[in-house]
Amino acid sequence: MSLLPNMIIELVLGRRSVRTRVLRCLGQDVYLEALADIESELTPMPGQTFQIVWSADDMRWGQFARMVNVLETLPIMRVNLEGKPFPMEQRAVPRVRVTVPVEYGIPRRERYLTTTLDLSIAGLRFPSAIPLWPDLSLTLGLRLGNELLNVKATVIRVDKRPRDFRGRLGWETAVRFVGMAYEDRSTLERFVKEHLRAAENRRRSSSGKMP
Repeated sequence: MSLLPNMIIELVLGRRSVRTRVLRCLGQDVYLEALADIESELTPMPGQTFQIVWSADDMRWGQFARMVNVLETLPIMRVNLEGKPFPMEQRAVPRVRVTVPVEYGIPRRERYLTTTLDLSIAGLRFPSAIPLWPDLSLTLGLRLGNELLNVKATVIRVDKRPRDFRGRLGWETAVRFVGMAYEDRSTLERFVKEHLRAAENRRRSSSGKMP
């Protein structure tokens, strides 16, 4: 999972970490918001290597980077990424493998109907009938039982090639929720917690332990 503009990330500097924001990505060159005054003394020196950590697609990701310089007139930090992103063990939020109807579409464009591959309180994955692209804004209609949730989302990952999903070709697509009514978020949280509890009970039952 690559970095995207406006992502909030952490710079891991020794035993400390500080948060900043991605401003622009040009290949392996990334421009970051300069650290706040209270943390500015932690700014890496030119040539210093450190780790960047962020959350995306319900997973914590990491990548090494090297400080190039600080553009003090703006101020902006320019870093060069090294190697490729790697998944870390800790998940940002738990997700459940559940199939629920979801309608999706670009605002003011044609809409499509499919079902989810998995779902969390932060986002979901689904097979798209058309190839979408990262950072694209979508509107979703997520059907949870008798409830219809209207959600705004941003695409964060799309498979490069389509594959078969239940007899139809589709591009596996992951989105992050960026806008939702309070009542809809409460409904979603209850739905996810119920399915997590049911999955845990099944796991305990299969291992011979009572819930």
